[in-house]
Amino acid sequence: MELVQEILTLYRTSIHALHLQRLSGNDLLTDFFVNSIYQQKKNSRYILFSKGQDHRLKDLIRQALWEYFHPQLCSVEAINSYMLLIFTELLRMYHSSPKTEEPSLKKAVVSDILAYMEKNYQSITLEQTAEKFHFHPNHLTRVLKNNLGKTFIELSHQLKIKNACTLLENTDLTID
Repeated sequence: MELVQEILTLYRTSIHALHLQRLSGNDLLTDFFVNSIYQQKKNSRYILFSKGQDHRLKDLIRQALWEYFHPQLCSVEAINSYMLLIFTELLRMYHSSPKTEEPSLKKAVVSDILAYMEKNYQSITLEQTAEKFHFHPNHLTRVLKNNLGKTFIELSHQLKIKNACTLLENTDLTID
């Protein structure tokens, strides 16, 4: 467990914005990594990776940690490169492992709903979103709660607060 914390600390301190764009082939897995790295509160969600016989991932983690604890010329660039390779290897492991969870179509719909909510956060309603995705409002709330652990209202409030914080931090706007 301490090794996982070290890896997350290492990635937080050396993150390169392009990593997430490069890894965007699987939005849900990328979302999981982003939430794991940046979310302050603890989540009970997790992803299991099969161990496999390939020692490549273990070697990449060791090399990244060595660069972190023994910095030299270009260590930051080396760490960024190792982190990209580590997450690429994890994505490959994830895609090659047998899937035992819900169908990807349902996950894709949840991802589309979240994207729609982020785009329209200022004026969004449950009924409007449910109609857009051909759900009954109660069913939409249940799908979101089962997949994300939050209701539509909680997600909507979270988006509004997040965007308000971003505006306050990055503009000269005042609270009126």
